Order: sequence, then structure tokens, then C-alpha cells
Amino acid sequence: MEETLESNNNVCVGCGAENLETAKFCIECGQKIEPEVITEKICFNCGTKNNASAKFCGSCGSDLSVEKIRETVSFENPIRSRSVSDKKGLAHKLLSDAKNEAKKAKKDLENAIEDYTLDIPVEIRETADSLIVNVELPQVKREDIDMDITPLNVNIRAQFDHEVEVKQGTQINRVEVRRGQLNKNIKLTKNIIPERTVADFDNHTLTLKLIKKTAGVKHTMKL
Repeated sequence: MEETLESNNNVCVGCGAENLETAKFCIECGQKIEPEVITEKICFNCGTKNNASAKFCGSCGSDLSVEKIRETVSFENPIRSRSVSDKKGLAHKLLSDAKNEAKKAKKDLENAIEDYTLDIPVEIRETADSLIVNVELPQVKREDIDMDITPLNVNIRAQFDHEVEVKQGTQINRVEVRRGQLNKNIKLTKNIIPERTVADFDNHTLTLKLIKKTAGVKHTMKL
């Protein structure tokens, strides 16, 4: 958008005499006083004022050539004109701030998921015939847990709710509940029998009893 403003200085271009702001003709030579026109391009994306010859916004890089240019001379109060333009710029800035905060909130959520995955406490105890694995999942519900178990590996996948505070501009805040997920891989030190796994989930702690596979097990038969 191109904004046209008038200068408050009514100086006659013919004789240089200074006149009242409301004067339309020079008091010295009688020449008609033409208002000094200052043309600026207003960026619709961020509200920044640029020179009339600018093709791109100096603040955000938006293309200014897509806006329709209007060459007009207005005798309206320039202060009022600027305030309307500033309000439009502020509205666009608030919208831009909201988008940026939403992107930041998404990035914060991704970081929280990654950190939560890396920081999951895992305890492994070995008995004579099994491995006991305890995994703390404080934000997870039983029905949201999935597992893949192989002879040497346990993969735990789960989903959880995560609260994110989203700021819109400088005055509006809201809290959104979003769905996150984690993926934990646990390497086992002994071969186990996956189909004999016993699982329990109590007080946000997942407990797995993994039966070890023993080589050369003696099996006695009598005919």
C-alpha cells in the first residue's frame, strides 16, 4: 500500500515566504500553495513504512510491488492518516507475532518430546531365569502404550498430553493441550523369549518380566 502525506510547512515555492498552515495562497506573492507530497509504501505484512521507490520491505522482505499504487493528494489531517496506517500495521504485526509464537510453541513441544524420550528412567535387574525391566512413564496412560519385543531388544512407544502456552502478540495468552509421543529403545544383555513376556503397568511405572533363553536346557522324558 502506498500512503501519501502532506507536510505541515506551508512555504511558498515561488517566493519562499512562510504562510499559515491553512493558507492556500501565498500572502506575499499570491501564488497558489501546493501541498508538499510525501509518498511512502506501507508493508501490509509488518506495517513498516518504506520509500516510494522501494520494491521490497526493508524490515521483513515482503514484495511491495504486488500492492496497488495510488497517487493521491489529500488535505486530511496527516496525524490522523498516520494513526490509521499505524493501526493497520499494528494489526498485521499482531497476526505475524501470533504465527511466530505458534511456530515457537511447536518447536518447544518437539524439544519436550525429544528430551522426555532421552530422560526416561530405565532399571534392569537380572535374576536366575529372567530380566526385570522397570520404565517410568509419568505422563502416559496404560491404553496409550505399544511395545515390540525381540530376543535382544524392547521398543516402547507411547503418547501423552502436553500443555503448551501460546502467546499472541503481547497481550493475549492461552494454553493448548497437544498430543506428543515418545519412542524408547532398550537393548538387552541376554537373549529372552518374547512370547513369554509378562507386563504390568502400575502407578505410571511399566514393569516387564522377560524370561531368559537358556541354551542346552535339559528335557527329560520317560517312555
